[in-house]
Parts: sequence; C-alpha cells; structure tokens
Amino acid sequence: MQVVLLVLLSVALSASFSACGSGGRKALSFFFDGVPEEDTLGTDSAGTDTFATLRERREAERQTRLDSVAAINKLQMHKPYADKDCAACHTMPDRRKSGGNLSFSFGSDGKTSFLRMPVATLCVNCHVDKSSTYAEENDMTIHSPVEDGECTTCHLPHRSRFPHLLKTETARELCLTCHDESIPEGEDDHPELEDSDDCTDCHNPHMSEDEQLLN
Repeated sequence: MQVVLLVLLSVALSASFSACGSGGRKALSFFFDGVPEEDTLGTDSAGTDTFATLRERREAERQTRLDSVAAINKLQMHKPYADKDCAACHTMPDRRKSGGNLSFSFGSDGKTSFLRMPVATLCVNCHVDKSSTYAEENDMTIHSPVEDGECTTCHLPHRSRFPHLLKTETARELCLTCHDESIPEGEDDHPELEDSDDCTDCHNPHMSEDEQLLN
C-alpha cells in the first residue's frame, strides 16, 4: 500500500509541476495545506514575477561582467606588459629553496618591486630619446621631471585608461598638478589656456629646442 501511495504522490507532483493552470494547484492542494491561489504562483509578496526578476538580475550581472571585460580591453598597455615580458623591467624571484625559505633577488634599488635598476635609468634604456644625455647631445631644454627621471610622475608603468599611459584623462589636468594655471605676471596673455585640454598642442612634455618647451 505504501508503494502505491508513493507512486500516486509522485505522479501527482509531476503533474502539478508540469501544469501551469488550476489543475496543478488542485493537485498540490490535495496533498498539502496552504497552497497559494493560482494568480499568486510565481510571484513574490510585492506581486513581482520572481522568475522574471531572477532573469533580469542575472542579465544585469552578465552585462556588468561584459562591461568590465570591455573596459580592460580598452586599456592602453605598455608593450613589455602587454607581451608579458616582466623580466624586461623586473628581476624575477629566485625559487631555489635555501634553508627551507625562498630566496628573493631584489633589484639594484633595493625595493620589493624587483626593478632591475632605478626608474630614472630603467625607462631610458628603451626610451633613449627621452634621456638627459639625448637632450644634452642635441642642445635641448628638458622638462624637469624628465631630467630627474621621474617618469612615473606622469605615466603609469603597466596600463592606463588614458592615452600614452598617462595618469589623468587630459594632459591639461596632469600638467596643472604641478603648474599653476595662471600666467606669470608681466608675460603676454595666453587666451588658448582657457580653451585647450591638451597643453601638448603647443608644448613638448619631454624636451624641446625651445626654452619654453614649445613644439
């Protein structure tokens, strides 16, 4: 008898889950108390379709993931970083165990970034035309952060959301972190200053044959 009841219960439950109308509700009501009315099936306490809400939530989460991937794909990347050539700038940890501990090979600057050499020397190994030596050889005026080897004052070393691996969206915003927006007293008016977002339209950010770093 128990087997027959179990079979009947199984059949009734299958019918109730596969039926979307009043038949399914009646089958459930035969075995259980408190089955909701037909027009409330699939809704929450606010009358919202729970399945539709779930679909919308999952679609929103999916779109967020897609947007995140798209944002990463739009990032400007330093070529060694894009090529996964970390060893071009960094010494890699020595994985040989000594006394049960990993031995790490620090860069010559002694920092845990494992740089092969200080930034001032490292960057100009590839970017030769941005070095103080290049400026001197060509009798050029050099921008002070370039002369001091402070490349990371303006540029990110790995990737950036902005062109040229800059730290800010516009060159103007970046320049004004150091330079006063006002024109020094006694100099000619500079009407373009108020309209331009890119100081490099007129000035070279690294070095120039002109004393004012004009292009």
